Amino acid sequence: MIIYPAIDIMDGQCVRLVHGEKSKRTNYSNNPADVALKWRSMGATWLHVIDLDAAIDQKPLVNIFAIKKILTTLGRGSMKVQVGGGVRDASHIETLLDLGVTRVIVGTKIIESEAFAKEIFKEFGERVVLALDSKDGKVAVKGWTDTSDLPTEDFAKKMDRLGARTMNVTDITRDGTLTEPNFDMIERLCKLVRADVVASGGVSALEHIEKLKNIKRKNMNGAIVGKALYEGKFDLKKAVEKYQDKEVE
Repeated sequence: MIIYPAIDIMDGQCVRLVHGEKSKRTNYSNNPADVALKWRSMGATWLHVIDLDAAIDQKPLVNIFAIKKILTTLGRGSMKVQVGGGVRDASHIETLLDLGVTRVIVGTKIIESEAFAKEIFKEFGERVVLALDSKDGKVAVKGWTDTSDLPTEDFAKKMDRLGARTMNVTDITRDGTLTEPNFDMIERLCKLVRADVVASGGVSALEHIEKLKNIKRKNMNGAIVGKALYEGKFDLKKAVEKYQDKEVE
């Protein structure tokens, strides 16, 4: 189990949205790199970073300077970082990996092109993460602004067959709501796929982490925590100490 504190970047600032809607935006810091240091000081070993401008407007690497600053400030190797948002081709993945990113998250383009999915899963292996965003049982795309006709579970199984190693699974109706994750969906997906599953959306209390850990599936990899951290409702230090696997670095 890994606890992934989230940093969402918009206009170079650290923000949180509700349900991915720009109109429901709260700014928390104008320096995402300082936020990264804060989460590291609390024991986090991974960081989940999303370029929201790139994801919503489909303009790759819009906030690359903010991402670079996070990586430079942390120092290479001191913390693992996964980055996503608007990644549309292999060159975008290579650019981020060359900066020192550990894993790159890809969503919409994978959904649009099975050939692209095969290509990047083969070329980059565990360094690519599938963003599996779900709304009412269907896959959401383009920074959650559109919903496809693809059933979430069917799509997850297909991507698993094509070689996905890790899936960030978000119920977007829970995101930013401080409610709870969609435990039923997460548990079903853990049983359906071999890929590691990272839960996202509504993770806002230590008991949520405990319940996810109690799924007791080897591929239940961890949880992404966002708004609850920024609102002071989630004790990251305690969560890492109590629930994160000691062998994880």
